[in-house]
Amino acid sequence: MDILNHESFKVTDDILASKEQRFLNFIIDRIVFYLIFFTIGILLVLFFSIIGFEKGVLWMENLENIGQGWDYLISYTSMYIYFFVMESLLSKTIGKAITRTLVVYENGDKPELKDIAIRTLVRFVPFDAFSFLGTLGNGWHDKWSNTFVVKEDLFNDSKRLHKRFNELGE
Repeated sequence: MDILNHESFKVTDDILASKEQRFLNFIIDRIVFYLIFFTIGILLVLFFSIIGFEKGVLWMENLENIGQGWDYLISYTSMYIYFFVMESLLSKTIGKAITRTLVVYENGDKPELKDIAIRTLVRFVPFDAFSFLGTLGNGWHDKWSNTFVVKEDLFNDSKRLHKRFNELGE
């Protein structure tokens, strides 16, 4: 008979990322995204110039005249790719890497692709940024995807302690 109660790991409020960390993530990721977007544009123009693809150079130069609909489509698709790829592969974006936070499920596991896809899509819901004004600072893209952003060091320490505790009970 087990004397110790072997509960599964659960993210607690004390390891959740702070509102300040979440805000920094937002700012850093936007800056990084625009730097990447701008750099890709410059590299494409250089590439098209080097290979002599004048239509490509003209197309890139005329992107400012493509219209608001195409602008939104290109921007949001690119931003979706940035967040989806980063969080799918690493459970963090560059902003989260800098603030030492990451995305996990409540049980501490890495989120599945479908939940990262939902999380990323919900970022584009109007007023998602304002959904962080609650007590814990969890936004809609956290709630609707059943994910949490945690302080990486505290999360790892908590997981390690939980594992040791369970090993004691065996």
